[in-house]
Amino acid sequence: MIIRDFVANAKKGNIDLVEHTHKAVEEAQKISKEYRYITAWADTISRAEELQKQATTGNAQGKLFGVIISVKDNICVKGVESTAGSAILKGYKPLFNATVIEKCLAEGAIILGKTAQDEFGFGGFSVNTGIGYEKPLNPLDKKRTTGGSSGGAAGSDSLQLTDVSRAMDLSITQIRLTKLAPWHSMSKTQHCFFNLFLARMSKIAPAQVFLYHLTKFPEQSRVCV
Repeated sequence: MIIRDFVANAKKGNIDLVEHTHKAVEEAQKISKEYRYITAWADTISRAEELQKQATTGNAQGKLFGVIISVKDNICVKGVESTAGSAILKGYKPLFNATVIEKCLAEGAIILGKTAQDEFGFGGFSVNTGIGYEKPLNPLDKKRTTGGSSGGAAGSDSLQLTDVSRAMDLSITQIRLTKLAPWHSMSKTQHCFFNLFLARMSKIAPAQVFLYHLTKFPEQSRVCV
């Protein structure tokens, strides 16, 4: 089932988003415990309950309705620890969402959590993680790198962190190099510029960067935020 079909069924109430999300989170936690992809978790269940009510009352809207997405750790998600992979920002929970997150939420997405990366994005293999952070492991060979600096995003999508269809998750990530995606048989689609307000989180981060979503299935790239 591709995202477009999943969204259509979720809007009609044919999919129990709360049950689906529970299963997805359980599996994601199990995978992340072994491969170290997720650094912080969002309140997915409350969001799923909110969307399920919308579906039940016939008010479901959005291109990403019910779709579970992960977010690179240098992109701010309100109330979720966002450290850009650095101990310097440990405990920092933004009071705002980055613009791309607002756009995803407006389209009905569910935020799973934050994915591992090189510290402040300084690296291309996700081995330059900050103090106290474990390096994400390659899903095909744990002795190899996941690529980077969005290694957690690439690894999690390669293993398909969501349940049931294995095709209903996206990772929102910011990367400047293209070497990451081919290592995991991923499809990478570049979106337009978004103002992420990253400068408010870290002075070394640019206020505007290119956004990409990663997915293992090329047909998912047709869904644009």
